[in-house]
Amino acid sequence: MGSEWENVILRDVTTLRNGAGVKQEYFSESGIPLVRVSDFTMNSIDIQNCNYVEKQHAKKWETHLLNEKDILVATVGSWPPNWSSVVGKVIRTPESARGAIQNQNTCCVVPIKEVLDNDYLYYRLKSEDFSWHTSNNAGGSANQARLPVKKLGEFTFLLPPLDYQKRIGSSLAILDNKIQLNRETNQTLEAMAQALFKSWFVDFDPVFDNIIAHNLAHNNAPLHNIPEPLLPHAQRRLNVHNVGRGSARQTASQEFHHLFPQAFEQSDEPSVGIQGWVPKGWGVDGLGSFINFSNGKLMKSTVDGLYPLYGANGIIGKTNEIRCSNAIIIGRVGAYCGAIKYCPSSFWPSDNTIVASSTESEDMLPFILYQLKYLNLNQYAGGAAQPLLNQATLKSIKVSAPSRSACNVFNKTVSEFIIKSTNLENEIHVLESLRDTLLPKLISGELRIPDAEQVSEALAK
Repeated sequence: MGSEWENVILRDVTTLRNGAGVKQEYFSESGIPLVRVSDFTMNSIDIQNCNYVEKQHAKKWETHLLNEKDILVATVGSWPPNWSSVVGKVIRTPESARGAIQNQNTCCVVPIKEVLDNDYLYYRLKSEDFSWHTSNNAGGSANQARLPVKKLGEFTFLLPPLDYQKRIGSSLAILDNKIQLNRETNQTLEAMAQALFKSWFVDFDPVFDNIIAHNLAHNNAPLHNIPEPLLPHAQRRLNVHNVGRGSARQTASQEFHHLFPQAFEQSDEPSVGIQGWVPKGWGVDGLGSFINFSNGKLMKSTVDGLYPLYGANGIIGKTNEIRCSNAIIIGRVGAYCGAIKYCPSSFWPSDNTIVASSTESEDMLPFILYQLKYLNLNQYAGGAAQPLLNQATLKSIKVSAPSRSACNVFNKTVSEFIIKSTNLENEIHVLESLRDTLLPKLISGELRIPDAEQVSEALAK
């Protein structure tokens, strides 16, 4: 089938639009986002840390404003295999970046819609042969590669009829949409878990609720007898009740509030709790009192490995040997020092990691996971040449020590989030593998489109 398709050159079926060269003098704290290669994610754009251009100046670059689903190619970046910022990286503009200014180190590839479908073009440029074309036509130094737009436009490929393009794009988009939905669900679950940990074990909301409810029950002012350092926090909590949650007495009657005390006490550690104040009876402990820490060990990756091999920032390969199971991985050294990853299955931690597990029961892992995430462990790293964490430092970090009953309820709640998130993550890997398998077969004509459509629709349900 592919032999019947027309051989075309990218520049003949698209418009290649260079980005805008916006000088730093036009940057501001707010205004119109400026999208750089450093704002690219794997397939999209994250504008959270982007630069902005004042609206009055942005009018100069109106011809460089992005539309949703615009396809961008990085024309400046690193060489493979550093795929985080590699030259030739292809992404598609999300709704959140619509109206942003395209930076000069990118090229917007706009299809001529009479002959080329935008979805198909995106997947066609995500293929291995386009990556090969861009990396082999880029020049520059060892630290930075640059791809001339002229060379980018010389990419040659087989083009199926327009209706067939649309069906291919649609089949692959079904998988990508399901992958994106799973990721968004996981982000929501993660946000819920972090918010619950912060509410209970950092802001101590249930303790303030109990104090306010007790005062109201005894006809006292809601903030009666609350120590001065805690008053702003108590007032914030009172405002929450007054605005949207009814009375503090009703809130305190909720099922979990009996797990928390209705008073604070001052500890000897001003860095713990709220200026040293912690819920009465909780006390202060070092992480080493409830977490076992152990260093990972060097291991070579194998092609046919059955178990993940973890580095400081996630999976770096596979191995047939197991060193740990159901534990938390901490980046020990380098750029990802302090990064946190939970692995519920068997794995091997590399020598760039520290493994954290419970001194008592695996049931405590959810609490340990979110305690470590909240601490931002990178701030405790030492080392002159590069950041480095060690077990002794981690064990000595002081935190408030909540009651086991409160931890148990948190663990039970969050473990359900973790199980669901893990299942969704596994599904993402399956869908990505399927997409990456279908892509070359579809764009070459090796696979019939009805077969691909059936598989995509069945798995994406």
